[in-house]
Amino acid sequence: MQAPADHMGMHPFHKGGGLPTVVAMKDGKPVVLARIGGIASTSVLFITLCAPFLGFLIYRLHTPAWLNYASASLLCAASVVLGIYFPIVVTADVWRLLMTFYVVLASAVPVWLLLMPRDFVNVQILYAGLLAVVVGLVVAGVSGNFPSIPAAPQNPAEVIPAWSLDTGLQYVGILWPMLFITVSCGAISGFHCLVSSGTTARQLACERHVGKVGYNAMLLESLLAVSIILTLLIGLDWQSYLQLTYVEKNPVLAISLATGSLVNLAFGLPVWTGTVLGILLLEGFVVTTLDVAVRLNRYLLEEVWRFLFRNPPAILRGVWFNTLLCAGLMFLLSRSNTLPVLWQVFGSANQMMGAMALLVAAVWLRDHGRRCIFVLIPALLMFATTFASTALALEKNFRDSNWALVTACGVLILLGACTAFIGARILLAPSRRVGGEAYSPR
Repeated sequence: MQAPADHMGMHPFHKGGGLPTVVAMKDGKPVVLARIGGIASTSVLFITLCAPFLGFLIYRLHTPAWLNYASASLLCAASVVLGIYFPIVVTADVWRLLMTFYVVLASAVPVWLLLMPRDFVNVQILYAGLLAVVVGLVVAGVSGNFPSIPAAPQNPAEVIPAWSLDTGLQYVGILWPMLFITVSCGAISGFHCLVSSGTTARQLACERHVGKVGYNAMLLESLLAVSIILTLLIGLDWQSYLQLTYVEKNPVLAISLATGSLVNLAFGLPVWTGTVLGILLLEGFVVTTLDVAVRLNRYLLEEVWRFLFRNPPAILRGVWFNTLLCAGLMFLLSRSNTLPVLWQVFGSANQMMGAMALLVAAVWLRDHGRRCIFVLIPALLMFATTFASTALALEKNFRDSNWALVTACGVLILLGACTAFIGARILLAPSRRVGGEAYSPR
């Protein structure tokens, strides 16, 4: 199946996205080596099908940790091998249906049966990919092979948009507030706040593990973020980066191809092998984020019904109804052009949710007689940042007559203002009684 590295190449990606097909020349004719998108699809489906079996071993038979890790690693390797020999290539509509069916199951059944074991398997791919990228960056740096990278522009302003005001404003916007809502999974993230309280907290053995799991997980994600940025700088020339991220708008393909170039540069492996690793690395994030997001949405809907109705009807309290409602809306959005439009305000919405979470934490600390200033300061900074970024987006979309985004920005500002008002009123009020005793800030 292998062919000499110098005879292998990537089929050019087509307009509109899509991962390339790897071909080799044999007897003067092109031979398909791997369909990278098909490998990822096979891996996703195989791991998902095997997850309940692994969950039964871990959480019902209580098998030892070494056996669980070995089983998960074996499943990862088997999924890649199966993907190479039996790639699954389906249409976008079929893939939407498969993903919708999966998230309905993963969000409604007990977490130990599908969500947790699937995450456990995916994290093996994450660790392997992160290790390969970090070691590859070190090897590439020590070896000094950077001249072999496609020629980069000599003008720093062309490489680093922040040095070129016009370029920076064109692609992203002014440094503040746009930087702080562009990095959506940074030190402050609204989605991470929901995940930590909605799923992570339910999986911890004891409260003492909170700091170890939460803090170290964010350190690991920071390492991954920096490594991916360096991989893009090394693996793609500037024109390819612009083409993939701003013209084709396919960052998944950009990261995958950059990982392939880095692996080739550092270890001499064929570009397509690293590209497969890159897409599998991203696949683990995307799919696990999808099922967790729908599960959290189901929790929030159940709370909304209890807020709107004194005694919600039984159907509104049902797990399957709320799950199907969330997944159905997700499916409808994926079939229209609404989602790409709303995605433009995702950063502001995500970070505003983080500001709200910090404000809630400040109120809780204050009511329990604990110091809250260290939480209140970043909450105020993030409210100012997200209000500014949303206002800028509102003004721009109003000029462009993009009424869908104007409405979304208006709703975000209204929700943020209401939350900030309620939080400020509570914080400025006299100390309340919690658990029958009076508390006041220390």
